[in-house]
Amino acid sequence: MDQVKNAGAQGSSEDEEGEGVDWEKIAGYQRFVMGALRRRWWLAGGMLMTGLSVTYLLYWLLPRSYHVETQLLAQKNSMVGAIAGRQDLASPTRAAAETVLRRDNLVALAEKSELPKYWDEGVSNASKVRAWIYKKLGRPPMSESDKMELIVATLESRLAVETKSDWQGEGTVTIALD
Repeated sequence: MDQVKNAGAQGSSEDEEGEGVDWEKIAGYQRFVMGALRRRWWLAGGMLMTGLSVTYLLYWLLPRSYHVETQLLAQKNSMVGAIAGRQDLASPTRAAAETVLRRDNLVALAEKSELPKYWDEGVSNASKVRAWIYKKLGRPPMSESDKMELIVATLESRLAVETKSDWQGEGTVTIALD
């Protein structure tokens, strides 16, 4: 019986040793990596510099992106429905998305915020390089009407309007722009 207990104790201690971290193996891997870096220092340095250069280039070229979101609380006005003679017209969230995304409202928004005036400040570096190349090739720069069309098209694609209304028609209107 004592032999069984001793055999069980020896077996469990061997299992515990086997599950531990093999520091000698890790040290061997570390010696291998450090030796490879010493032998090929020019390759390691070149790969580091290439990685840093490509990262900086992508950071410089890619446009910055922001997310802006606002929520409006839409409350029902019973006077609008009473004047119109219909209660279903009084729902404030009924046509919020269509009203915000109408083309004339987007044009008014772009003009009010003077987006065409500040167009060159907000454009990405890649677009600036492309405009410089087009200028060197003799192509005319973008006109104000083209800028406005491009701004309105961008607003149409990136402006999101979501309405959440309860059973009475009141609710929230969430307007988000990326």
